[in-house]
Amino acid sequence: MSSQLTEQTRISNFRLFINIFPALVASQLVFISAALINTLMAARVSTTAMAAIGLTGSILWLFNSLGIGILSVVLSRMGYVYGKEKYHLVGAIHRQAYYVIALASIAIAILDILIATNLDLIGLEPELIAIGRPYLLLSCFSIPLMLFITHLRNLNSCIAYTLPTLLLSLLSLCLIIPFNLIFMYGDLPLIGHNPGYSAFTHIFTYIIYISLMLLIIKYKKSVYGKLQLFNPLFAKPNKEQIKDILKVGIPVSIQYWLENSFYGIVALSLAHLGTSVTAAHQSGANSYSAVYIFAAGASASITSIASRRLGEQRRDLTKAILHHTLALIICINVCIGIAIIVFRHQIAGAYIQNDPVALNLSQHVLICLAIANVFDGIYACLLGYLIPYRDSRYTFLTTFTVSWLIYLPLASMFAFTDWFFGIGNFGLYAYWVAFILIPMTTATSLYCRVHFKWNRMDDATLYQKLAAYEK
Repeated sequence: MSSQLTEQTRISNFRLFINIFPALVASQLVFISAALINTLMAARVSTTAMAAIGLTGSILWLFNSLGIGILSVVLSRMGYVYGKEKYHLVGAIHRQAYYVIALASIAIAILDILIATNLDLIGLEPELIAIGRPYLLLSCFSIPLMLFITHLRNLNSCIAYTLPTLLLSLLSLCLIIPFNLIFMYGDLPLIGHNPGYSAFTHIFTYIIYISLMLLIIKYKKSVYGKLQLFNPLFAKPNKEQIKDILKVGIPVSIQYWLENSFYGIVALSLAHLGTSVTAAHQSGANSYSAVYIFAAGASASITSIASRRLGEQRRDLTKAILHHTLALIICINVCIGIAIIVFRHQIAGAYIQNDPVALNLSQHVLICLAIANVFDGIYACLLGYLIPYRDSRYTFLTTFTVSWLIYLPLASMFAFTDWFFGIGNFGLYAYWVAFILIPMTTATSLYCRVHFKWNRMDDATLYQKLAAYEK
């Protein structure tokens, strides 16, 4: 490599991080706020509408995470070739992403349709099905739009130009209320009134977001021109490249799905213990969604920056972004944890009223959450760091083994039995202790993987492995 540093190599990690991380966190916050607004507006229709849209919305997000996991690998490919200053290859990868999004959308839509047409089999009341089924079926049309938006956000992160991501996310948030007034509350021509038609809100919001983003790409040639994103507009599918993206991306997507489904599986396991226990668990799960935005933003930022630095063959900067981001996220999550513990009564009270048992349980759950979130942040950073190294199989197997083969069975045993020398029947607490141990154990394993394998690998071997990004 030439001793002359290119202009983009001279851009510091700090500057890249500042350009990427805040916008990604803001986007996550907007997403959570949008879900909250949707739930509150549905509650004004009826409790049934709120429950139906909340349940089917959770199902939709659970399956959408499969596509988001695959697209994180597309981000790492774009970042790598951008770091090598092969800007035209970013456009080539972008055009192949169309096919990846199409394949993922079809698979996710099939899963959603299967769920929507069999809601009665899981014991839902007819009133819930009457709202939830059209919401889930209509949302199938929003899947490719949502995944394409995710891809465009990743593209902006790749080039560290995230102002459009931030502004368009805020605009999308502002559009939810007026669109819901039409589609959730209104009596629509031909099809009538059904709160489930609020799925149209997401469809039209996504279309507006994509249209404006494409206009920005078209007229902001100083930023996007060299990428040749739409020159040509389409390309024939590169089967080898698509196969490689799916090979690396599917383990990541399944891992995302398993993580997002874990809290739901536990909720079902605890349901027979009563409403108070279930409510306490849900208060912790909902709070987790709010505090995890920093870890999610940090993970995506590390993936983007580490991919770029590997393309530049600056392994020193690649390692530095991990260590510095880890330090930042640990500090942020420790502060958040202290705040959660200090204000746990107020936080629990925001979710639970008129149930002192659930309120007391929720406060203890929040203490576990405060601790678990610190390790979750470390785990998310390490996961984001390993994606550019194409090490998704190891991260998936580690997470699956630790979560589903070790701690979930152990937590279930200690929750409902006293088989271990008479110790047990801890109920809810057994699972929330497992929520601490899972990210702690997984993060330890991933850190050892980074330190003992990837950081010690010689340059020639490493870049030979990463050469697949340019095919």
